[in-house]
Amino acid sequence: MGTGDLECDIMLLNFMEYSVLYSTEYYFVAKNKTCPFLDIYREPYTEYQSRNMSIIDYLKFNIINEFYIFLFVDTSKIPAYNRVLPVRHCPLIFGFDDEKEVFFFRDYCGIYYETHTAAYSEMEQAVASFISSPDIRASIDYEIIYQYGINSMRLVDCDYMFNIDRLKLLLQDYLAGDKMKDIYVRFINNESYSYGISVFDITISALEECINQDSNYIGRIIRYIQFIDHKVAMQIRLEYLKNIGFIKQDDFERLYNAFKNAIKIARTIQNMYLKYKKTNDKKIINKMIDALKQLKEIDVIYINDMLALLRDISA
Repeated sequence: MGTGDLECDIMLLNFMEYSVLYSTEYYFVAKNKTCPFLDIYREPYTEYQSRNMSIIDYLKFNIINEFYIFLFVDTSKIPAYNRVLPVRHCPLIFGFDDEKEVFFFRDYCGIYYETHTAAYSEMEQAVASFISSPDIRASIDYEIIYQYGINSMRLVDCDYMFNIDRLKLLLQDYLAGDKMKDIYVRFINNESYSYGISVFDITISALEECINQDSNYIGRIIRYIQFIDHKVAMQIRLEYLKNIGFIKQDDFERLYNAFKNAIKIARTIQNMYLKYKKTNDKKIINKMIDALKQLKEIDVIYINDMLALLRDISA
């Protein structure tokens, strides 16, 4: 998330080397092998044509070969997005149904990240419009995306091993906040991003700035949804630690219930966001700030608690 700027939200492709966009290679891996579990290819929009395939057959071929696909499309051609004007965007395409002639994809077409469908004909039109739309072609990086914009990735077949020391390091990094920047900034090539628990302070500062400058803009909803996602991820992590005997039942229940309470607070913030978007009532922003402070306090207390329980455990 960006520092003091609600226009700057989440960067998903953390492990992708952006400078490769300007190289002549279509294949690339994560910088410094940070993410060795993915087999990643980046191909031009002329690729399926050079194989004498339709875009439909090309996508199906990749899916059959166990690839997930990110590619830029014009979302105004896919009814699930409910858009009228041409807008370029990358859905995650992961499956298809030949009987119904639809692709399955995941994206934020509404409030939540969910599975949606696009008919074969809709996807074909969406790709064709991305290639030909004057509005989309006018974007500054269109030619680069046209050359390297179809991303296919799949898991590498390898053995996985849980590393408790790595988990402790990640938790410590999270609590270190922006001190993480020296470690992670090289993977996304953007020094303005903030990390870990400092994201709470950045979001609070940006909201306070909106009040002081009499601005009505409080960012996109994905920023607030991801506060929920983080707490859900912490619960999943705790369940795993309990199941493999790394934490006791009573410790598990205490920590799990703390993050269960955090999820309720985070959902309340999301609902406040939606209410504010309808009313522009500045009092709601103050309530959001108070709730964000509560979330931060929960993280500080209970992640430290979790680290204390794991301190004497080595991989």
